[in-house]
Amino acid sequence: MLEQDEASLERLPQGAWHSPEEVADALAGLLGYWLGPARTRTQARMELYLDAARRALLWGELDVAGARFLRKAEEGLRAAGVPDPVPAARMFVAQIDGVLFDALARPDGVDGAWLRYTAETIVRSLPRP
Repeated sequence: MLEQDEASLERLPQGAWHSPEEVADALAGLLGYWLGPARTRTQARMELYLDAARRALLWGELDVAGARFLRKAEEGLRAAGVPDPVPAARMFVAQIDGVLFDALARPDGVDGAWLRYTAETIVRSLPRP
C-alpha cells in the first residue's frame, strides 16, 4: 500500500511545488486519484490508522510510513518557499487526511469542483514566504 501511494506522489508534475496554483492543481489531482481509482486503498489506510489508535501493535509500521509522507511534504513545501516547512507539513498532511476521511465517510457532493476548492483552500492556509 505504501509503495503504491508513494508511486502516486512520484507521478506529480516536476514543477508541482513552484507556485500556489501548481500546488493546488497537483493536490486536486492527487485527491481525485486517491478518492477515485485508489479509493479502496485510501479507505484501507484510514481504517488502519483508526485501528492502530486502539492497537499499538499496528502503530510502528504506520508511524514509519507516515514519517515518509511528512518528509515528502516538508521537501515540497521547502521547495515552494514555505517558511517553517516542518510544522507546515504536519498541518498540510492533516488537512489532506481530513479531506480524505470526510470524502470517504460522506461521499455525496465529492466532485472535481469540490476537490479543486478543497485544494485551493488548503494551499491558501499555508504560511506565505
